[in-house]
Amino acid sequence: MKCSIRDGFDVGVTPDGPRATRYELKTVLLKLAQLTRPPLMCFHAIFGCAIRVGTWDRFVIPLSLSKVTIVFDELLDVSRDLDDDAFEARRVEVENLMRWGRRSGPACK
Repeated sequence: MKCSIRDGFDVGVTPDGPRATRYELKTVLLKLAQLTRPPLMCFHAIFGCAIRVGTWDRFVIPLSLSKVTIVFDELLDVSRDLDDDAFEARRVEVENLMRWGRRSGPACK
């Protein structure tokens, strides 16, 4: 990923992954952002009608002709000079964006 980012490509990541707790952000994503300097952006998909699969991540399959709305949050910088407390605060901020976005409620129930 580091090489792809440095070569100018955009990289998408599912930061909680199949072996993590849902919406729990691991530090490796922020470390990668510190190293390569691209901003981070959370986005959310909201479905009119969908099938929710009974997996750990509540995977969603939108039904045909269902309205799907994609909501993009603001770009976030991860400075290289964050101390441990500031780094953890930024990690929690990104984790909260994963859960709720900049809206007042959850992106998808």
